[in-house]
Amino acid sequence: MAAAAAGKKAAYVTDDILVLGRKERVTRLRAKLSDILGQGDNAFAQVSQYFYELIWSVLRGRPGATLEEQPCVEVLKDMGFTRAHQEALLDHLFIACHYEPCSKAALSLVRGLQRGGVVSLATTLGNMEPHMGVPAEIVSPEVFRRKIMQARTKQLYSVNKYNTFRECSEGYAAAIETVWSVSSRRSKEDALKCGEELKKIVAHYQLCPTRVCAMVVDTVQWWFAQAMRRYWFGRKSDRAAKGEAELPSSARFAEVLEWYLEILRDYHHTQLLSVLKFYLCCYNKIPLLVHSDNPPISVLDIVPPADLHAPQPARSGGGGQHSKRSDGTASESHSTNPADSNSASAIRLARSNVLYEFAGVLMILLRGGLLSPTELGEELWEYMYTYPRVDPDPVITKLESEALDCYKAVINSHTAIIIGGSGEDQDQKMQEAIDALSEYRDIPTCLLQAALDAGDVTLAKHIVRRLQLSRPALLSTVRQGLTDELAWLLCTNVDPRSRRHKARLALHPLRHYFEPGPPEGPLLEEGSDALWLIEMLGSQLCHDAACLAICWQRAGDALAATGCRSERLDSLVARVLLPALSCAAGSNGANPWLATIAWESYLKGRPVEDRYHIYALWDQVGRSDPTDLSQFPLQLVHAKVRKDTKSLLKRIVKDAQQSEDKLARYSPYAWTKLALMNPLPCAEYVVHNLTERSNSNLIGPYIDVTGRSGDMTCDTVGYEILCEATNPRLTRAVGFLNKESAVIEGWIQNLSEFAGRFYRKHSHIDMRGLLKVIRVCLRPPNPRTSSDEE
Repeated sequence: MAAAAAGKKAAYVTDDILVLGRKERVTRLRAKLSDILGQGDNAFAQVSQYFYELIWSVLRGRPGATLEEQPCVEVLKDMGFTRAHQEALLDHLFIACHYEPCSKAALSLVRGLQRGGVVSLATTLGNMEPHMGVPAEIVSPEVFRRKIMQARTKQLYSVNKYNTFRECSEGYAAAIETVWSVSSRRSKEDALKCGEELKKIVAHYQLCPTRVCAMVVDTVQWWFAQAMRRYWFGRKSDRAAKGEAELPSSARFAEVLEWYLEILRDYHHTQLLSVLKFYLCCYNKIPLLVHSDNPPISVLDIVPPADLHAPQPARSGGGGQHSKRSDGTASESHSTNPADSNSASAIRLARSNVLYEFAGVLMILLRGGLLSPTELGEELWEYMYTYPRVDPDPVITKLESEALDCYKAVINSHTAIIIGGSGEDQDQKMQEAIDALSEYRDIPTCLLQAALDAGDVTLAKHIVRRLQLSRPALLSTVRQGLTDELAWLLCTNVDPRSRRHKARLALHPLRHYFEPGPPEGPLLEEGSDALWLIEMLGSQLCHDAACLAICWQRAGDALAATGCRSERLDSLVARVLLPALSCAAGSNGANPWLATIAWESYLKGRPVEDRYHIYALWDQVGRSDPTDLSQFPLQLVHAKVRKDTKSLLKRIVKDAQQSEDKLARYSPYAWTKLALMNPLPCAEYVVHNLTERSNSNLIGPYIDVTGRSGDMTCDTVGYEILCEATNPRLTRAVGFLNKESAVIEGWIQNLSEFAGRFYRKHSHIDMRGLLKVIRVCLRPPNPRTSSDEE
């Protein structure tokens, strides 16, 4: 009804009434309401419109035309409202409580209406939040906001309204008070006495045990939400500044949650499963509402009307967005449209928090023994989706398709010459598509994040097998969970940074509730949890440089361990660690510390043949077509580096230090920065340009520009020289000798001169691999006489 009236001008609570004195204003408004009520049931729509205008006249905060809270209570008091009238009034208040700028004022109005006897406590609990398990006097806006999707999407599931107060409002109200009183107890014995009292209430009032079980589950979710607030904000929260009590400690949260689990153990298992199934049916609509172009319920259905909250023009001399009342107190004037505060990203974040909180409840029930993984996979999994499991997820398909198309377009813009382009910023378009994909949330992905936060990698593996996402690590919360769990397994107590990281993770409510044991066996052994986490993350390890550095160090430790298969580690380095190193440079700039760790911890100790094999796999991954997002954004990073290298080397000149061109003068530093973590595309362009142009004048400037290269860059230059010397495009099509003039071809002269001068400048580089292959190419060996020392 509020949505229908959103665009109408006020018909009952008009400005000419609001400017009157308090007594006359109340008298006029009560007379109008009495006339409407006198028309009987046929005027129910007009009554709802009246409630709508009256409530927002209190909350809009417009100077000179505002109704205060107490006069509003006087207008509605003793008007002989029916139960239907009270429910209509609370429906409007429910929407107001979910609008952030006025949520506290709306809650204050609810309490005032209760004190004035306009609405009863039982009706308030039954309509404002049917099964939240918290008395209305202590309800915060966060609690209301968590369940808004259940109340606003009741058209989407079979149960019209899961109202526990329809049959026996007094009994269910007493049950809610008893459930909530458990959290105020100081010992387990007292808490269990509350559980016994709850059983007596259920028996006395003949209440539905399933609905009472839902109260307990919902209270567990509320406590877990408060525990997460404590985890993220700690003692630095602004609750004290707002006059609110500080959140209890994590140990207190674990204690209270254990008491509620003991109470839940007294209920039949089928009752708990039915409650979880109903909640899943409510929550599985959220991804469809957030990510669909035409959702069944619009986001605007929960947004108050914009005409009543339009920002007021600043008065002369006001100097700000807040106007002053005549009594000198500041009146909060909302400076933005309500639709702006309910933007797609804000609503997506709020609803993803709701899903994660419920996923945390499922993890608590799993770790507490009230729910088994088999039941989660066989009985509850089908309720996590709104569509048949034989069909692909339309939301995921749409998001991945858009992200992949934008990704291809950006790579094409950096590799191809486009004439007459549209002028559209392809990079920004791709970033928006990737952000939309990374913010995707549904119950399985939030459950995966919760499993990782709890340290249950086994359950996380089972969930990943059922996900339809090609790369779950592209989701920001899943990536963070994978990274945190990987750091938990790989970090030691030697490094201060590692100690701080593990100390922070240990305070997570799920990990604190049931802390996993230490890993057994080698960390990077085949089938280990750490190896699975690294491969799941892939190039997305680039977002945490410290964790990536630890992975390089552990790979070096595993290589030095006895009995370790170096081929598997080489493949891991080429497919995951080196692409992550490249992407870290693309997102954060050159990182000499990380590049040095990668070289010193692993690559330096490998034989030259194995290093060249690793570089070949790395190059192959970087050149693969972006047909999927498995190596995002490695292909894009290499394409950009090739383009930047080409632009840079166009300006190099001989004797660059004496050149007046600043770019040419500082080209060695720029090239070194480009090649520090992406040496393959940089070295490839230099070597390929020498053989393609056959211009010996480029050798000197190229030696100068590569003079400050690091160890890994110099090693990859040797690899590129080897690749070019064995390239069939040159060795077979052109050859080494010019048959007409009987001289060595120009490409091999340039390549050999560059190689000689380059290795003379960087004499510490291993040349055995290069010389061995060149010797084979120039003079095929005789197996009876040749040896490696020739």
